[in-house]
Amino acid sequence: MSRMRRKIDQYLEFAIPYVWIIDPSTRKADVYTPQKFFEAKDLILRTDNPQIEVPLLEMFNALDE
Repeated sequence: MSRMRRKIDQYLEFAIPYVWIIDPSTRKADVYTPQKFFEAKDLILRTDNPQIEVPLLEMFNALDE
């Protein structure tokens, strides 16, 4: 198991509800929760409680400036 995956699992074990892995080189983001894993295909990272939305496209575009 990779070091990153072990760290993700540790955060989830400590009851961290969302773990976001953002890769600026590929401009992708993965979301890990205790229930599932998925790619943030719309490039918006979200949480439910509290309700937060982080638009990654704006950040990725800033890398080009």
